[in-house]
Amino acid sequence: MESSSSVKDTSEVIMPNTDNSMSTDEIDSYNDPLFVSNIPNGAYKWNKQNFCKFCKKGVIKMSRHLKHVHKDEDDVRKMNALPRKSEEKRQIQEQLRREGNYKYNKESLRRNKGFIMPQTRPRNKKHIEAKSYLPCVYCKGFFGKKYLYKHHERCFMNISRRKTKKVALESQLLLENYSFGTSDSFKNNIVLEMTNDEITQTAIGDFLIMKFGESIYSKLKKQHNANYIRQRMRQTARLLIIAKSIDDELEDLEDLLQPKNYDTIIKSVKILGDYNESSGEYGISALPLKIGHNLRKFASVLQTLGIMTSNTNTIQKSRHFLDLMNSEYIVVASQALTSLNHKKFNKPKYLPVTEDVKKLTVYVQRQMSTYSEALKNKGDSDSYIKLAQATLVALLLFNRRRTGEIQRITRRFPQGNKCQNIH
Repeated sequence: MESSSSVKDTSEVIMPNTDNSMSTDEIDSYNDPLFVSNIPNGAYKWNKQNFCKFCKKGVIKMSRHLKHVHKDEDDVRKMNALPRKSEEKRQIQEQLRREGNYKYNKESLRRNKGFIMPQTRPRNKKHIEAKSYLPCVYCKGFFGKKYLYKHHERCFMNISRRKTKKVALESQLLLENYSFGTSDSFKNNIVLEMTNDEITQTAIGDFLIMKFGESIYSKLKKQHNANYIRQRMRQTARLLIIAKSIDDELEDLEDLLQPKNYDTIIKSVKILGDYNESSGEYGISALPLKIGHNLRKFASVLQTLGIMTSNTNTIQKSRHFLDLMNSEYIVVASQALTSLNHKKFNKPKYLPVTEDVKKLTVYVQRQMSTYSEALKNKGDSDSYIKLAQATLVALLLFNRRRTGEIQRITRRFPQGNKCQNIH
């Protein structure tokens, strides 16, 4: 039975520091590294402090707090109108609780201090790093990375019961405020297909890299360009990771793209390109050239954003950085190009024996005949796929050009280009 108004409301409580539950004022002055709130001494206590979605206060009895303090909010009105023990009322209350914790956790992550309030506190006396927890994209509750995919399938907010292999990557996107790119196509075809490692997390955590990737994707939406776009994003993310290891004051790519950090960029490029100081050559000679193109493009994107936001400081820095790249990076590009040409010149060329080419051609023609007959008799999809593959190889042997040109020919192409008698 709920307490009357004459009884002191104990829903808003400042928790003692020994319980790893603190008021927001205490957290502002807390300077230890970010960690995950756990159950004190491994023994469960009814003192878990959830954070209100509306006023951002830490409270113990969330339902009472919402009913008395935020009764005019639409979600709270809807919740209060439902029967006391109804499932829908419980879900709305739980959703409000998780959204409040999500907002608080994001703020803690942004400041990189305080603690993360997970959905279920671990029974562990040691401090657990916050990066081992990620939010569910549906209910916004924070769960351990190893358990997140299990929760994802059974989450009460996942109405469609959609399954995905990229659960952690989607959660990372949610944390990184993926709001600047309204294109779901870019997210699904490019970002969610990237390998979920430190490089990808750095890429999706940087506004400029994501903006750059989406600008390329808007121009090159063909399927065969997807890997190219992902590579360019990851190349820049790798550069940023190395630059941060050299200069720990760097926060993002925008910080790096300043004239004062040009020396740091050159050092990072040399590490990435496996530069040999004695010979003056790059082990990975094409990479410095690609990074040079990327950096110029990034500086142009940054300059455009500065113009759009009327930020004179950003415009000036990006212009100066472009001038520096055009005048000084030519030294790096020249060394990389020399290394590339040297490798290309000394690379042995292997030519196929005529007999081998003849055997392959005869075999492919035989396969085409076999699967053509099978398609006529059975009409199954397997025969069609095998025939299409054999036909592709036959065209490659005949045409001797880039594989992609023939690979991307559609069925409409031969229909619209009928042979004419030129004699």
